[in-house]
Amino acid sequence: PQYRRRKALDQLFCQRDLGKVPGKQEELRTWKLSSNESQQEKLFVAMAGDFMGAGPRKGKTFDWPYNHLADGLGDVTPRSFLILMQNATERSQSRDAGSLILLPQTIRDGLRAASKVRIEQLNTEYPWIKRVLQPLAGLRVPAEPQVLFHAWAENATVEAAVKIARREHALPPVLIGSSRKSDLSDQEPGLADRLIMMGVLTSRPDGRYDMPDLFRIGAALLKKGGVTPKA
Repeated sequence: PQYRRRKALDQLFCQRDLGKVPGKQEELRTWKLSSNESQQEKLFVAMAGDFMGAGPRKGKTFDWPYNHLADGLGDVTPRSFLILMQNATERSQSRDAGSLILLPQTIRDGLRAASKVRIEQLNTEYPWIKRVLQPLAGLRVPAEPQVLFHAWAENATVEAAVKIARREHALPPVLIGSSRKSDLSDQEPGLADRLIMMGVLTSRPDGRYDMPDLFRIGAALLKKGGVTPKA
């Protein structure tokens, strides 16, 4: 199956006058596909079909990965995109994809994998992030701020996250005084502000908090009509 898919992919490239994938990294800069978004979309549609569902309501396959891999600041890391695509490709190879090389469902599965890896990446820089996300598991977003604040307060999240930051000599989750006995009560809004600055949370015009799928899925939060954390 892998050989047949590779052959089918080579045929797609030839049909669109894209030639073969360059063998050297420096050749990628002059490759037609690297800078022509129109060609990129046509090729992606040929590989995965037009839409993520039966029609446009579920989104276009070409736009879907970028839209769902973006953090709250609108940024997408190359590694997140590559993890999604690699996972989707491997899963598609084990299924009957017919004329397609990528199945929409495997693209969704790839997002789940990318979300978990992105949180792990973030945890190397902010070792308290998992502790902060843990109490939010199972909540549905968008949510009123007090819903998140209550979950954090009930689990003494700010205090625990500050201890982790001090132990690991990392940037703290909230602004704290120089004293180790600084009052950390009612600091949940400050924690939310920190997550917004990091792109982990977003604030909607109506005041509710939302979380980009890039983090929401790995943190096991729910969203109406969104990709579920578990397949």
